[in-house]
Amino acid sequence: MPTYTESHAGDELVTSDLPRTPSNSARNKLAETRAVDLADQALQAQGWTMKRDRQKEGVGYDLLYVKGERELHVEVKGIMSSTLAFNLTPKESWRVETDADFVVIAVTNVLSPIAFHLHLLTRDQLAQAPRIITGYRLKF
Repeated sequence: MPTYTESHAGDELVTSDLPRTPSNSARNKLAETRAVDLADQALQAQGWTMKRDRQKEGVGYDLLYVKGERELHVEVKGIMSSTLAFNLTPKESWRVETDADFVVIAVTNVLSPIAFHLHLLTRDQLAQAPRIITGYRLKF
């Protein structure tokens, strides 16, 4: 669970446990686009062929690749920092639980021309990762 402290003036609530919410949508879009490009290059170099871009279809992953008879359902995460931490949507979490072909490719330092790093995370790694609650949805 996150821990919080309130500033002495009482005007700020601080936590070091949660990632900061990005505020620059153009920069976020650039990070996402670059992460997809880098992931695509890496997978093609390993003999995978992109069969379909599913980013706008809402299926819980971004890209569908094939290699022989094998499929790979790839969710791509563009991370601007060097810390490997990201959010999963409910559909992505469902994929972790049910989809044997699901992987995440997370690109840290994604906007750096030379210091970026690709991380291939399997379903097992994702399922075992510690989870931090970053929000609550209330329905009445």
